[in-house]
Amino acid sequence: MTEYPVYNTLVIDDEEYFLEIIKEILDMGGHNALLASSGEQGLTILEEYWNQIDLIILDWKMPGMDGQAFLEAMLDKGYGNRILISSAFKDPRRHVDLDPYNVRGFIRKPYAPQDLLEAVSLAMTPP
Repeated sequence: MTEYPVYNTLVIDDEEYFLEIIKEILDMGGHNALLASSGEQGLTILEEYWNQIDLIILDWKMPGMDGQAFLEAMLDKGYGNRILISSAFKDPRRHVDLDPYNVRGFIRKPYAPQDLLEAVSLAMTPP
C-alpha cells in the first residue's frame, strides 16, 4: 500500500455506516479521524479543534445543516480548513460557487479505500 502523510481529519456524514467506513479507511492510511453525524455537530467539533484539523470530509446532502450551510457557517466564523466533498449525488461544484470555501475536491460515494486515500492526498496538496 502507498504511504501517505498523516492528517487530522473531521468527517461529517449523517449516515453512521459511512462514518464508520470512512474512519476505517482513514485509519488504514494512518490518519486520525474525528466523526460528526450532522453539520451542527461538525461545526461544534470544528470550533474546538479548528487549528488541529487538516481536512474536513463533508457529506453534501444531510438533513438539518447540509454541506452548503456548513460551509457558509464555517466561512462566517472565519475558518479556512480544506474541504473534500463526499456525496452519492453529482458534484455540487457544477451548480454552486464553492471557491470561497477552500473546497479541494469531490469524491462520489461509494468509493474504494484507495480512491478515498488518494482524494485525501490530493486535497492536501498545495495549490
